[in-house]
Formats: sequence, structure tokens, C-alpha cells
Amino acid sequence: MEKLKTNPEKLLLLACHPKKPYWLISKQVLNMGIAGTLMLDLVEAKAIDFDQKKVVVKSRPSGLTTAHEIVWKFINERNKSRKAKRWINALSNKASHYRKPLFHLMEQQGMLRVENHQFLFIPYLKISVSDNVTRDNLIASLKKKVEGPEPLTTSEASLMSVVYAIKLFKPFEKKISDRKVFKKKVKQKIAENPVAEGIQDAIQEMQAAVAAASVAAIAGSSASSGG
Repeated sequence: MEKLKTNPEKLLLLACHPKKPYWLISKQVLNMGIAGTLMLDLVEAKAIDFDQKKVVVKSRPSGLTTAHEIVWKFINERNKSRKAKRWINALSNKASHYRKPLFHLMEQQGMLRVENHQFLFIPYLKISVSDNVTRDNLIASLKKKVEGPEPLTTSEASLMSVVYAIKLFKPFEKKISDRKVFKKKVKQKIAENPVAEGIQDAIQEMQAAVAAASVAAIAGSSASSGG
């Protein structure tokens, strides 16, 4: 079985702590990142597109994961013309629908360990990394591409645009000062990267949408906790 075929799988592996069962960013922001990578995969597969900054459904996706199919159906069945940010927010509220299939797929691949737990009779999942070698190789490969002269592939550009949007830089650098430098390199690499015009527009729209939705989510969470 091919490992890490799609960007949501790669994002989950990056976002998971290498040794402990928790995420390196907030779950709410991660949900938006997953939704963003799912939608960008669908753009690359020509299953959805952007028309005047609004998401348009095209052909049914094939060769992707169950999670991609779920997101495509979610957008298609609502039959509404919406900008990316609206879809990111809507999808993040239904995150368990596409997260669980991804978790179990990656468990089958030997990438993640999925444990069922309960707290006060409420079930929840503990997710941890099973294959740190693959995770380390992914990080090293992406970092080399960002910092080197070789251009990113369309898939890599899509993934790194979401990494940038949700500020997932901890896997790449330990020190805060080094993360800031790497962040600038990612921004510059994406801006300079030669990607097909339609895909480039989608990447820009999705990056802006995920970033805006993430900031709003964090602000809302801070306001509620402060009240």
C-alpha cells in the first residue's frame, strides 16, 4: 500500500507530535488545514475549481481517499456558490466526518496509532505517530525543496501553502527564531514557484481562506475563554 498519497495525510503526520499523542497546533486550526488540503487536492484532480473566487463543482473525484469523496459530496449536495472561506468554516464544523476516515487509513498504512478512549462516557480518540522514519523523511524532503533551487511540485506547493496558512512550522525548526526564517522562505518559495495559472489562483485563494478562518477561530476561542 502506497504511503502518504495525499496532502491531508501528510499534513496530519506533520501536525502530530513525534512522541506524544497530541497535536502541535490547535485542533480547530488543524481541522481548517485538513479541509484546505482536501479541497486543493480536489482542485488538482479537477473535481472542483474556482470561478471569480467562488468554488465550482466539476467532475466526481477518483483515485483519492474516502475523505476527499466526503468533502466533494458535502460541497456538491449543498449546491451553493460560496467563497473558499465559507466552505472552510462549514467543513471545519463537520471535521469528524472526514478526519476519522483519514485516521483509520493512516492506521492501516502504519503511519498513525489510533486509540479509543472515554472520559465521563464520552468517547474520543488519541492519535500518535507510528512511523517516525516516514515523518522525518517527509519533513527533510519538504525542507530541502523549500530551501533549495528545485521548484515545488503542484502538490508540494498546495501542501506548503496550507502549512504557511496554519503556521505549522514546529516540525521544521526547533527554535522560534529559525521558524521565523523558515516561514519567510516558504512564503518566498510559494510566490516564486511556477505552477499552472488556475492551480496557482486556487492555492492563493485557499491559503488566504484557511489563514483568515484560522485567525477568526483563534480570536473567537480567546474571547470565549477570556469571558
